[in-house]
Amino acid sequence: MSFTVDEVVTPFKASINHVGTVALPYFAVFGASFQATDEEINQSAQDYIRYIHKYQNEVGNLSILKK
Repeated sequence: MSFTVDEVVTPFKASINHVGTVALPYFAVFGASFQATDEEINQSAQDYIRYIHKYQNEVGNLSILKK
């Protein structure tokens, strides 16, 4: 049985809505548990850091709007 990423994160989305916080788009690395090389994992780590920085200011601005 397989599930899409959206199906897997649905309970988290429900919790996020319940507590009234801001959700970022998910960051997914496909195939990492079986096929990713060390280089690909290191690249994904750098991509994740950029992802966090990209949304850092945006989330702060959204938090002000939700109050």
